[in-house]
Amino acid sequence: MRWLGKWSIAPFGLYRFPLPDLGEKIKEGKVKKLYVREGDSVEEFQKIADVESDKQFTEISAPENGIVKKMYFLEDQTCQVG
Repeated sequence: MRWLGKWSIAPFGLYRFPLPDLGEKIKEGKVKKLYVREGDSVEEFQKIADVESDKQFTEISAPENGIVKKMYFLEDQTCQVG
């Protein structure tokens, strides 16, 4: 499974964040814009990326508060849902 990113959530360790289900049987999306980088602090619901599929354009938000430890995709790369 591929992840968009990984957050450090004190005191609970790491939280891996997959590309969420985009609906309409969409299996992948292209990362069009990233709003965070490794090392950035994020708050729950903060916009972190724009993802585009063949059917829609979606804003992705952070699922939890934390610090971005690792990004697995860059802009213009395609990632799988889930």
